[in-house]
Amino acid sequence: MPLYVDDLAAYPDLAPEGPPIKGCHLLADTRDELHTAARHLHVPRTWFREPDGPTGVRWHYPLGPQHRTRAVRDLGALQLDRAALAELLRTRLRDEAPPARDILDWHDSRHWDPTGDQPCTLCDKPTPLRAHNGEAAHKTCAEAWRADHPGETRFVSDAPTRSTTDHA
Repeated sequence: MPLYVDDLAAYPDLAPEGPPIKGCHLLADTRDELHTAARHLHVPRTWFREPDGPTGVRWHYPLGPQHRTRAVRDLGALQLDRAALAELLRTRLRDEAPPARDILDWHDSRHWDPTGDQPCTLCDKPTPLRAHNGEAAHKTCAEAWRADHPGETRFVSDAPTRSTTDHA
C-alpha cells in the first residue's frame, strides 16, 4: 500500500489571527488505500478532500506535523518534495482519465439552465447544468457515475447532429 506525504508547508490563510499552520498532504495510489491509512492514523473522514470533485485527481487528506510523522514512521509513507508530488498527480491524471467513449456529449443548449445554479444531485455543489431528465448534474459527475454504473441510462449523450456541410 504505497502512501505519500509531501513536505510540510506553512498555510497562513488557515489561521489569520495567529501564526501560520504547518501541514502537508497524505496521498495513496487508490482512494481505498488512502481511507485505510487515514483510519490507522485516526484522521477523521471529514478531513478527506476532493478539490476537483469525484472525477478529479487531487484527492487527499491534509495532515499536521504529528500525523505526518506517524504516517512516515508507522505506515512507511514515502516523503515527496513538491516536484515529485506534482509528477504523482500528473501520473494519476493520465491513469485515471476516462476513456473517450465515456465522455458525454452535451452540446444541446437544454443542458444549461439560465435561471440559476442548483445543487448537483451527485456532489451537492452548485451547477447550472441539467441532464436530459432535468436533474442538476455536473457533466464530469455524470460521467463518473456512468463509469461506476455501466449499462444504466440515467445520464446519456445528445443524439448526433447531422452536418449541413458536404465534406466529400
